[in-house]
Amino acid sequence: MINAIRLFVVSFAAVLSSCATQGYKASCIAEAKAYAKRAVETGVVHAGGEQDLFLRKSTGRPAEAKWDPKKIERFVATWVSNNPERAEINLAATKGTIDERERLHLTSVLDMREAAEQQRKAANMQAFAAGLNSAAASMNQSAAAMNQSAAMYRPPTYITPSYTAPIYQPPRTINLRPTYGGGYRGTIY
Repeated sequence: MINAIRLFVVSFAAVLSSCATQGYKASCIAEAKAYAKRAVETGVVHAGGEQDLFLRKSTGRPAEAKWDPKKIERFVATWVSNNPERAEINLAATKGTIDERERLHLTSVLDMREAAEQQRKAANMQAFAAGLNSAAASMNQSAAAMNQSAAMYRPPTYITPSYTAPIYQPPRTINLRPTYGGGYRGTIY
């Protein structure tokens, strides 16, 4: 059982350390070889891991192509700055300060600590998301209440007098006669 756990830890550490170096894309075999050499020098991988790294990066690549050594330096510098403890462990193994068993143990402890940190960050993000969801639900409720209140509101109607202007009707019949005193006399129908 203990051997099975050790085997799991060793394979888990190997997978994680290989995942850590997956980000670099070599364009040719010569670039992959230069990257593997530089990766060992800076602690991206330990001595002994460069052959596997070289094989993974050179598979399916042409023998020669244009490549920039500055690309390797930029990638390695970024990786080392993001993973200083892993680089330190790999450099110690390369220099012979620690043996392979210690390197695997330290790498697995580092992996477990990083996994715990990722879980903590995920839990914090979930709590933050839950808070945002709660605030959004509260805002939706208040918006719904305002919409309901607005739907119930009726603007006041003002009663205006219903005055209607008289309709002009032209006279139908005019019966006027002049009078001796001036003017007219008669009926209008």
